[in-house]
Amino acid sequence: PPPAKSLPPPPPLEAAAEVEAAPHPASPPPTDYIARNIEAAKHASRRRPASARASDAAARVLFGRPEPAGKLPSYLIDRKLELAQRAAEKAAAAMPPEVPPHHHLLPREDCERVLADIRAARAEVLEELDRFPFVVDTPTQKARHAQLTRELEQLDAAEDAFSRSKVVVADGPLPSYDRAAAS
Repeated sequence: PPPAKSLPPPPPLEAAAEVEAAPHPASPPPTDYIARNIEAAKHASRRRPASARASDAAARVLFGRPEPAGKLPSYLIDRKLELAQRAAEKAAAAMPPEVPPHHHLLPREDCERVLADIRAARAEVLEELDRFPFVVDTPTQKARHAQLTRELEQLDAAEDAFSRSKVVVADGPLPSYDRAAAS
């Protein structure tokens, strides 16, 4: 049998580590193809299919101006706005006005002030009616009793009117109730 060839002894471990750590001058640095493609795509122009470019050219020839797809023509937009305005005017005309011409809503503070005046006048009328005798005999007493009763009815109606959530009054001086002026 032929003699066995002996293999050279393995290099020491420290020497193997030095060989692997040494840079290889012939190999280029690794290329990041994904990053390179992203940059190329950012700077690339977008090309539309030939059929789309042909239809745009045909539209320019036929109509004289390019219209981007999906955009409404201005005359349709104007028409929609006009129709919406007409519908709003019809709705406003159908609704009764909240405040008629030459009138205004009375602020809540003024309503409270007028209500206080009315309640004070009502208390005076009730106090005067309480002073009347049980049986009213003379024509003067009958006339005064009837006048106070009418005044009490007017005060009750005024209190109901000014107790509402919205009070509409005619333009001019603010309403108030003065018993001396009413008599």
